[in-house]
Amino acid sequence: MRILYFGVHAMLEHDEIGLFAAMGHEVFSLGSYFGYTPETHHRAHDGRTPLAWRAPADLMALFHASGCALSATSVTEHVITPAFVDAFDVVVIVHDAHFIRRNWATLSRRPVIWRTIGQCIYEFDPLLRPLRHQGLRIVRYAPTERRTRHYIGADAVIRFFGDPARHPPWHGSDPVVFAAVNRFVQRYPHEYEAFRASLEHTPYQLAGDGNDTLPNATGFIAGAALLDRLAASRAYFHCSGLHVPYTLGFIEAWTAGIPLVAYDDRRMTVYYGRDFSEARGLIHHGRDGFRAVTAAAARDIFRRLLADPAMAAAVGAAGRARAAEIFSRARAEAQWGAMLDRAVAEYGRPRGLRGALRRVFRRR
Repeated sequence: MRILYFGVHAMLEHDEIGLFAAMGHEVFSLGSYFGYTPETHHRAHDGRTPLAWRAPADLMALFHASGCALSATSVTEHVITPAFVDAFDVVVIVHDAHFIRRNWATLSRRPVIWRTIGQCIYEFDPLLRPLRHQGLRIVRYAPTERRTRHYIGADAVIRFFGDPARHPPWHGSDPVVFAAVNRFVQRYPHEYEAFRASLEHTPYQLAGDGNDTLPNATGFIAGAALLDRLAASRAYFHCSGLHVPYTLGFIEAWTAGIPLVAYDDRRMTVYYGRDFSEARGLIHHGRDGFRAVTAAAARDIFRRLLADPAMAAAVGAAGRARAAEIFSRARAEAQWGAMLDRAVAEYGRPRGLRGALRRVFRRR
């Protein structure tokens, strides 16, 4: 089928468009991959391989001929026309509830799926409630999203996936703790304080943009250099974005086979009165990773990992296997196949109580 895809995050978009293309679907991106070709738009900095995919030429021609336009300055100025939407079987919108609301009359000419990314659900769920009753489908990023105050349901929970095969074998020969976070202090000031306290007297490296003034900052690391750093470091410290269910850094580190230590202070995982973090439910402490509830506990875990390479190797291998199970590409492919088929097959049917009553009386 033909999928109109609006993404807001280049890495997530890369992986999901690649998945849909591998499933045999034609995908047209309104996000970072608008106009992408493998020859000219390979996003080498994200460490992903080029997509064996390109936007169908006839759809690109129709995009322009029908009067569509993407603004370079603001998504509120994007123009999507009914004639263009009619060329697709289904529409997938990632995260941006405001885009859905603004363009609902046009987008809903086809089945619309809101694909969440674990953020802003406290704001976006109530915003989209009226459209839920008008046929909006929802694919959730994680089951913990149901904890939001104004939860409006889900048609499926489909995780973003990891790929252990991308990573070289972990060896952990460099006895340092590694973390990668962009603009750490600006984005997560409280987590950064916990990070520093947890790594007191512990050798570590911090990668990422915007950390130039921080101790042990390496600058931005990506591509093969990032994969090699994950393979060489003794442990990875997940201590940022703790209020969301999981992060891409969490997936990358766990699938790399490096021992993962997740900071698990509930004071930092509670966001707008709800705790959406999944680390404590995914990690089997001491077996396939570690959860540290205090800085002192984190320091003790790092001391043990740095002193015992054999234990680190065992935990890392178990974590890699656990991550491959939870963040499985094969599972995501099967779930998306079922979701897309169902969305198209049931498009236009009344939903909720009214729909159920109609189906009951139709069978009589």
